Amino acid sequence: MKILFVIVGILMFAAVTVLLYIWGLKKAGSEKSDLMSGLFSKGEKKVIRALREKPRSYSELKKMLEGTKVRLFYSRQTAQVQDAEKFSTALLNAMVEKHIIVEEFKEKHHYYKLP
Repeated sequence: MKILFVIVGILMFAAVTVLLYIWGLKKAGSEKSDLMSGLFSKGEKKVIRALREKPRSYSELKKMLEGTKVRLFYSRQTAQVQDAEKFSTALLNAMVEKHIIVEEFKEKHHYYKLP
């Protein structure tokens, strides 16, 4: 009886270890996409917060988004905006497509505002 109890305990420990290992591999595999979606989400929040005050130009929003960082709580890795031009263009275009913000053209400049 005692030996059977030890064997069952060892098998349960091995099963839990395997499950934790698989969960860790899954998290590590999706880490980059989680960081990028977190970066876009944080950028959207910043843009919406700024546009609540008044309409902003593209260059104002680009400066505001420059240097935005995001970090996952279970990882040491961080994602930071390196190229503000590319990031702000992609983010603002995605927000316009989702109808979160509205794009206007005034005096050869792009202006964005909330609908």
